[in-house]
Amino acid sequence: MAVLLLLAGSSAVARGDAQPLRVLFVGNSLTAANDLPAVVASLGHGSIAYRTVAPGGVSLEDHWTLTGAREALDDGPWDYVVLQQGPSTLPESADNLKEWAVRWADAIRAHEATPALYEVWPDSAVGVRWSFPRTVYSYRQAAKAAHATFLPAGEAWQSAWRRNPRLGLYGPDGFHPSRLGTALAALVIYSRLTHTPPARVALPYPAKTAKLLRAAAGEALART
Repeated sequence: MAVLLLLAGSSAVARGDAQPLRVLFVGNSLTAANDLPAVVASLGHGSIAYRTVAPGGVSLEDHWTLTGAREALDDGPWDYVVLQQGPSTLPESADNLKEWAVRWADAIRAHEATPALYEVWPDSAVGVRWSFPRTVYSYRQAAKAAHATFLPAGEAWQSAWRRNPRLGLYGPDGFHPSRLGTALAALVIYSRLTHTPPARVALPYPAKTAKLLRAAAGEALART
């Protein structure tokens, strides 16, 4: 009989003979929206245990001293720690993302876990044509500096829009994701952390939509 493993503040997952993949999510409202960690775990059907530290509006620098994320790291062991900040499009924001991604990554490796950086997307109000390349550049540079596993969710959104420009990935406020946007981000994260090709992941969407999401995630992951 499977035993339920419960991590504080998060989710219960089935635990049988095989140990679940243990993932700590450290981010802000872009991680908390639509409960992204729960969506990632749902794709694994009981093979992922997780904990989330994601209060609104915080940066990785804030997490270092203010949110209890370091205490959550100490509470491991974890296999992966997924880090997320805002879009970080301005030069000073990009520098801050890089600096604190590196500091967090060093601490994560000291806990014998693997750091992963969750690339997000810009606020649509500032103009995605200008800001999306800056977001991608900031996250790629930070992941490279931190030697972190890269989770290109923002680039998967771009790939999805190339297939269907009208796809509703933003939520009503034009910044946080819709449920579909969260689903695509979750697919990218799940596929990379579990080494499962997106084409093999079952999604709770109509066949045409699921095919598009899998293709978009696969294209983004193939570039990294």
